[in-house]
Amino acid sequence: MSFECHCTACGQTHHGMPALDAAAPLSYYAVPEDERGTRCQLDSDACIIDRPSAGSQTA
Repeated sequence: MSFECHCTACGQTHHGMPALDAAAPLSYYAVPEDERGTRCQLDSDACIIDRPSAGSQTA
């Protein structure tokens, strides 16, 4: 059984399983962008997010 998909971005048909990845997990993007530099550590192996600071508004 082979897998193929039609790409809506380039218009071509690609054969084989696509590589599905993301630059960061969804929870990283839940941290306000201006706080990510101090609250998040993101590298190719892990994403570490600390607790929000006392003054932060969280839902």
